[in-house]
Amino acid sequence: MLVMQGAQRHDAPPYDFTADARAMVNRVAPESSLEDVSVAATFDVEGQLHAVLRVRLAGNIIYLFARDAPPGFSRRTDLPPHVAYRLHLGIVLRQEVMMQDLVKQSIDDHRKSLEGLA
Repeated sequence: MLVMQGAQRHDAPPYDFTADARAMVNRVAPESSLEDVSVAATFDVEGQLHAVLRVRLAGNIIYLFARDAPPGFSRRTDLPPHVAYRLHLGIVLRQEVMMQDLVKQSIDDHRKSLEGLA
């Protein structure tokens, strides 16, 4: 089980969350309209500030995970921001494990193909 030291912050230091949201959106969909950006929740995770922003992106209300959090988006605005954040972290962790397994399998396959040449 993963244990992470994190606590919801109600006194997050000021930062330009609108610029942060725009920069994230520009990386994946620069032509999309971005409106109604607000901070839904912030978390102190081992000294890092993880932000959950509530935004209207191309007419859809979504959560955007920003600042020091693993970047991402979620349409699950039916959930409280802390729940959507935890689900997002779970997805990120599972993707990391899958990537590690793929790399290990690729190395093993390459090693076996080299053994066949010797």
